[in-house]
Amino acid sequence: MDLGLLDDTGVTLVAFNPMIFAIGAIVVVLVAQWLFKRLLRATRRPKGAPAGGTSVGGRYRTSYGLRLLALFGVGAILWLLRPALAGEAAGRFGEVTGFLRVEGLALAGPYAWPIFAALALFGFLYVHYLWTYEVVIDGPRLSYSRPGFAWRSHDLRKLDRIEDGGAHNLTLYFENGKRGSVIKQVGDMTDMVARLNAYRTPTRA
Repeated sequence: MDLGLLDDTGVTLVAFNPMIFAIGAIVVVLVAQWLFKRLLRATRRPKGAPAGGTSVGGRYRTSYGLRLLALFGVGAILWLLRPALAGEAAGRFGEVTGFLRVEGLALAGPYAWPIFAALALFGFLYVHYLWTYEVVIDGPRLSYSRPGFAWRSHDLRKLDRIEDGGAHNLTLYFENGKRGSVIKQVGDMTDMVARLNAYRTPTRA
């Protein structure tokens, strides 16, 4: 096989571009995660999650606005922190690899790419958490997903009070001393709060 064409300066081996490699790796991880989740649901339910088909309450997932904000926000941060590629002109409009880059903000040094890979992994886990987050009210049982593919459950019959934790979450306090926190930016948040309050007696309201 004649490899003489590779000596032509007009030929670019895009397959070895680190960004192309990173995008490909993310796609592979997403496909593997989807297949694993399908297999997991077919064999067993996550610990603490309510059994399927028995819910008499509701399921609430994060709003599309929050999901898109997390996706594009993390993507923008990673784009700005990405180490520069060979021959890249930072901040020059019209350069595909240099578009919207800020000089001095990108990672540099011999460990730039390993650090970037670690940040990308944390960013992916955060986006995954928000995109798969779910609050489930199944009768008196409250369950919600936690970071790290975990679930947490509480008995709403022991709910003492609900406090507004700011723009992001609601903090739940229970009579047994336990405390929980659920994300506020979910679809039909008003209905979710009404269901939670329905389990509080008038003496605790």
